[in-house]
Amino acid sequence: MQIKVAVLVINASGEPDFFYTTVPDVTQEQIDDGEHYEFAEQAAEDLGYEPVRAFDANDSAAAKLSEMATYFAS
Repeated sequence: MQIKVAVLVINASGEPDFFYTTVPDVTQEQIDDGEHYEFAEQAAEDLGYEPVRAFDANDSAAAKLSEMATYFAS
């Protein structure tokens, strides 16, 4: 199976940013153990980002993104 993961990162300019990835070939057991977060953070690091925290659609942070966008837009 595969799972989409977002990672809050620090980019090369030192600014907060997001890195999006799909973690392929991950088992349910790896997801249950949180290994998919580690895979996503490593992918971000491999591209020069400094990972801060990873999350997927099942985490409360994902649900808060549209709320955050509304907050910043007002």
